[in-house]
Amino acid sequence: MSVLAIAFAVFSGALMFDSDAFPPPIPSAQQAPQGGYLGVFVELSPEGRGVVVVDVAENSPAMRNGLQVGDVVLGVGGRMVKTPEDLTQTIAAMPPGATVVLHILRDNRQRDIAARLTTRPTDFPTAPPGAGAPPSPYGTTPPRGATPPPPYGGTPPAPYGTTPQRGATPPPPPRGSTNTGIPPIPGQGPVSPVPTGKLAFRPTSVVDHELTRLNAYTFLSPVGWQVSSRIVWRNIPTDPAAPYIRVVNPTDGAEIGILPNLSFSWGPAIQMFFRQGDNYMGSEVHPVVIDPIQFIRTVLVPRQHPHLQQAQVVQSENLPRLAEAIAAKYPGVTNTGQINAGRVRFEYQEGGRPMETDIYAVVFAVTLQLSTSSSIYWGTEENRYVKAPKGKLDQLYPVFQTVSYSFRPTLEFFNRRQQLVDMFVQMDAQRGRQAVEAAMNSARDNPVLALSKYIARTNDSVSAGIRQSYEYKSSVNDRVNQNWSYRTRGVDGYTNPWTGYQTQLPAGYREAWVAANGEYVLSNDPGYDPNVGSTITYQRMPKQQ
Repeated sequence: MSVLAIAFAVFSGALMFDSDAFPPPIPSAQQAPQGGYLGVFVELSPEGRGVVVVDVAENSPAMRNGLQVGDVVLGVGGRMVKTPEDLTQTIAAMPPGATVVLHILRDNRQRDIAARLTTRPTDFPTAPPGAGAPPSPYGTTPPRGATPPPPYGGTPPAPYGTTPQRGATPPPPPRGSTNTGIPPIPGQGPVSPVPTGKLAFRPTSVVDHELTRLNAYTFLSPVGWQVSSRIVWRNIPTDPAAPYIRVVNPTDGAEIGILPNLSFSWGPAIQMFFRQGDNYMGSEVHPVVIDPIQFIRTVLVPRQHPHLQQAQVVQSENLPRLAEAIAAKYPGVTNTGQINAGRVRFEYQEGGRPMETDIYAVVFAVTLQLSTSSSIYWGTEENRYVKAPKGKLDQLYPVFQTVSYSFRPTLEFFNRRQQLVDMFVQMDAQRGRQAVEAAMNSARDNPVLALSKYIARTNDSVSAGIRQSYEYKSSVNDRVNQNWSYRTRGVDGYTNPWTGYQTQLPAGYREAWVAANGEYVLSNDPGYDPNVGSTITYQRMPKQQ
């Protein structure tokens, strides 16, 4: 087995999916398919079963026949619906005038609704009222080459977790916020009223608009916060796709982020042909910096947080318990390397007001011993930050934990990404490292172009091996995240009565409720009932002891 194949075995088997954790997806961009018209806006079900109706168009067949927000469409005409694409293709394949039977789940009971399709009206809305980038009206992901969703445009400023009023004027950008050039994606569909002082989270997803057109990752975001996200494709055969997440509270500029992991390589065999700063198989040639505090200050900040280079460091600490929890996922890696974790707090001025940012990094280094020399592959296994006005950062930490540790890939995206990595492994085994290098560098300045022909060879079929790997990684990550979160406190564990799954939400609340669509509400008011005045059903969640 070649050096590269060994590296693939280490990385793809252990450190490949670095940020898996827990919960659901948001709407995709819009497409106007031909064929019949039903008139619903849908998104993936947070439970992975069917698609959830998040809005119904006025005077549409769906509305006339009683389809409601919160209904879960399980199938159409005896055919199972697993994704928005399934519903799209089924409806688009039927002519106007055809009658379809929708198999739905409402209030935990299955029922059938018949609807006669019509032609798509010319004034059909491109989004449900008050949404800036809508769920697709037919439940479809955009075609290749389609423009991503328009910028955020419908949720007003709101304090932590309070619910926006739909249709309100969009807020100005947070004062002093950094323009990332990535259009924010709004929260999903309609939300039920949440009184001031209550804390609410809703399922959100990261959509890959460039290559796969899939909902790639899912997580919980505070209701009322603006979400910007995308998938970053890069020329790294072991880790070709990375998530970029930015969740911002528009009232005070508080921010939570999950950034693409960094990949480096070093060692005599590499230094013989490459200089520091060169690109080697998608990774930067750089001496190993395994101390997490030094890594954050000297490597991470200049690359991903340049505005903090002149900021004052007010706190720093190693996090051995976090490193231990992460290492538990990869027992084989610790035999050939090490994993360290740390946090650095920066204080600075932004737009004339004092701000604080905590940067968390888990740094690993794996040594591959050859017959005459060795090479070290190293980088970040987790790369996250949380920012708030000075004095508010610590109280934001439970929200940061909930967002951060509810993060996981979808099976569909995991499958496509793993197929891509396996393709490069086979290429290396059959044709050597140079073939992989040539493939990755065929369009060095445009990874999407370089990878597009290989992604085109992947498919939606999930092998037993990939499914088993996905389920194993998900269960291990859930245990690790639970272990770490409980040690650091700040969150409580709950059992979702709809699914039986466990989830973690900010501590300090007496009551926790969850709707079938995956929206969570926390309250200290024993008399509060989110079902009052709501169009969707909530159930109280028992707290784990």
